[in-house]
Amino acid sequence: MAGVILNNVTKNFGKFIAVKDINLDIKDGKFITLVGPSGCGKTTTLRMIAGLEDITSGELRIGGKFSNYIQPKDRGISMVFQSYALFPHMTVAENIAFGLKIKKVARDTILKKINWVLDLLDLTGLDDRRPRELSGGQRQRVALGRALVLDPEVLLLDEPLSNLDAKLRLKMRTELKRIHRKIGSTIVYVTHDQVEAMTLSDEIAVMNKGVLMQVGPPLEVYDKPENKFVAGFLGSPPMNFIPVDLVKDNSKFYLDVKDFKILIPDQKADKVKKNAKIGEELIFGIRPEDITRIEKAKDVHQGNKIETIIDVIEPMGSELILSLATGKHIIQATVDPDIHLKVGQKMTVAIDTNKMHLFKLDNEETIF
Repeated sequence: MAGVILNNVTKNFGKFIAVKDINLDIKDGKFITLVGPSGCGKTTTLRMIAGLEDITSGELRIGGKFSNYIQPKDRGISMVFQSYALFPHMTVAENIAFGLKIKKVARDTILKKINWVLDLLDLTGLDDRRPRELSGGQRQRVALGRALVLDPEVLLLDEPLSNLDAKLRLKMRTELKRIHRKIGSTIVYVTHDQVEAMTLSDEIAVMNKGVLMQVGPPLEVYDKPENKFVAGFLGSPPMNFIPVDLVKDNSKFYLDVKDFKILIPDQKADKVKKNAKIGEELIFGIRPEDITRIEKAKDVHQGNKIETIIDVIEPMGSELILSLATGKHIIQATVDPDIHLKVGQKMTVAIDTNKMHLFKLDNEETIF
């Protein structure tokens, strides 16, 4: 197995900067996901690790070895692409064995590897079928098996589940976690789906416009985003953002939304003093799950209550997603589906001020 290190890696396409000064240390045996919107540079970064794109500047190390100019076949990596890229005229077994035959591996070894992969990926009995006779999930597992038989030190996965339906994607996420536990390879995974990133990874690396925004364990990045982009990208429904003015009254700090005021807890006041000025316009953020019906809230005070009117109700089975009008603003909240609600109904909610977020308006960096 091998770790992967990128030091100030940049990729230009002419004058366009696709990836800018990325620094990333992927530990041996870890599962890390590069996540971000389309065009953010995540696939380009993966292709530079694979050797399919030249590095404009910076340094790539795989297993401690300087790898900028090493040929892809000599890097100890395998890659699974978004399209299955299976040979339609070959059987499952022949597709899986293709890379081993190119390397002129002994026939007995090839047969053992094929049987191992068929068992690992629950493809036993399908070895004589051709790709057209397989389901989407089975084809994806064959593509994965073709990569695994090469015993890669680093396995690169470029949005491998994007062509599958929702139910099958959920199943394959579980399969990928099980496979990683068994093989122990370093895995670098690319997706635009933040749910995949959160559920699969040991660490996630959030990218935007070619820049690495934040790296860390999924829950840490979710709970402590370093900027407004990361906060808004992770989470479904996404975090609510409202422009506010910072005001002070009797030594207490408040966020003035015009329609209501939010009290800043004392434990967060020091960060406000250091990073903001009275009267400054800021951005207040709160996740939908941290907005609660007043009857369910554990901590209710005048500084965290909001009077709203229900604008839209979205039943999700285990929860309701409510769009709530607070005057000029609409916020979303997730609540239990154990009460009967109607559009136009008044509802008082409480926000968990210990879990709220505050961002600078100019550079969108986190204050708390």
